[in-house]
Amino acid sequence: MSKKIRAVKRSEDMNGKPVTSKPVYGYLMDEDENFIIDEEAAPVGKRIYSLCLAGNGPTKIARMLVEQQIPTPGTLEYRRTGSTCRCHPGYECKWATNTVAHILENREYTGCLVKFKTEKESYKVKQSKENTVEKQAVFENHHAPIIDHETWERVQELRKQRKRPNRYDEDGLFSGILFCADCGSVMYQQRCQTDKQRQRRETHQHGHAGTNLRKAGRRRNGWT
Repeated sequence: MSKKIRAVKRSEDMNGKPVTSKPVYGYLMDEDENFIIDEEAAPVGKRIYSLCLAGNGPTKIARMLVEQQIPTPGTLEYRRTGSTCRCHPGYECKWATNTVAHILENREYTGCLVKFKTEKESYKVKQSKENTVEKQAVFENHHAPIIDHETWERVQELRKQRKRPNRYDEDGLFSGILFCADCGSVMYQQRCQTDKQRQRRETHQHGHAGTNLRKAGRRRNGWT
């Protein structure tokens, strides 16, 4: 029964209309349920992509936005609607790394509508799992783009290069997502073996004195 319900719902949702009243950051929804560019937030989205192309990771970009006192998406929503679900008093401009990463990964900034990003295995399961690209439905030219396709593809390729497999040919759980808060360098997983127990830790590409971090980025950062 669960499979039949999902099949019917998927068929109904293949009309190219949004299933949410909250479009991604950078867009607003008009009375006819069309995505229109948010003139206040869209320039910030463009800047995030430009900063990434310049070689900055999500953590460093988030820190830049904080320094520039740019309101977070949750703060912007609170100021407009009064909703406090994503607003944190005292942290109105405190951007999170994950927020920046999600903006950089979202294809809808190219003007397409992506549906069926997630699904539930069963009506008995509350949690949803992320669908593969093959299972998603993409409707091109759905709304005005903020980022062109070439820029989006370049950013995805750049971020993919930042993800580094470990010695077991595994991508770390947070590979390409975690970045050093001090320098913005990408962090990657390093697994080590001790006499007492097997430990797993995340390290980043260059070291600081007094730590166990791998010194692999000194030349890039001009260190000696």
